Amino acid sequence: MLSNLRNNVRTIKSTVVDQRQATVQRLRELYREGGVREVYRGMRDFYRYKIARSNYHDGRVDNEHRWSIIEPHLDPEFESLVDIGCADGFFIDRAADRGLRTIGIEGNQSRVHRARERVEPNDSVEVRQMYLSPDNIEELPRADVILFLTVHHHWVRQYGWEDAADMFRVVCDRANLVCYEPPGTRTLSDGAETELAPEHSLKYYTEVIETIFGDNVDIVASEMTAYAGGDRSDPFFVLDTSDYRLATADS
Repeated sequence: MLSNLRNNVRTIKSTVVDQRQATVQRLRELYREGGVREVYRGMRDFYRYKIARSNYHDGRVDNEHRWSIIEPHLDPEFESLVDIGCADGFFIDRAADRGLRTIGIEGNQSRVHRARERVEPNDSVEVRQMYLSPDNIEELPRADVILFLTVHHHWVRQYGWEDAADMFRVVCDRANLVCYEPPGTRTLSDGAETELAPEHSLKYYTEVIETIFGDNVDIVASEMTAYAGGDRSDPFFVLDTSDYRLATADS
């Protein structure tokens, strides 16, 4: 009995050490990605989703609004949708209700688990745990619609402006319609981000889209939508990418 107790204590100590090391490593990654601001966001999300056990989408006040922007553009002939960074699965659940074959891509394990719980037992929905990067972006599946919501700025932080722009081009190459939402409070650049007034967001990010795609992608809808607690507004774009295809070695 004493031997079992000692073994249990060793196991608990080892687990605590592993968790502490993982936490320190994650904080270092967050700091590299976005400095103190990103560390704060990570700590806030950890409290919300690990301690308080709330869902990511619970913290957003604009889900219904965002879906109301997306839904009118879902052509009756569309059959498939991919959500990059699907979080807890709000949008893949809605898309599945529309009869679309749906894939959610999410790197956070706890969010993947919750997304799968939300959509089960629906055989037309798949949730994949993966982080997209310049090394694996070509694995992004084709779909009629791709949701690319509040992800682009993370790619810029992690991989730099040019690589993130190339990844965005692959996103638009893979779909006929892309719904794109960047942060409405900061710019994107290879250097330090600068604060962006919400009233300038639509114009600024329209120029970002034009810089990356020229006139090869059409903006068919754009408006501002509230973020968590209504303390932030983000621009939301619906892009017609049906005529946009990247050149390949065979073309």
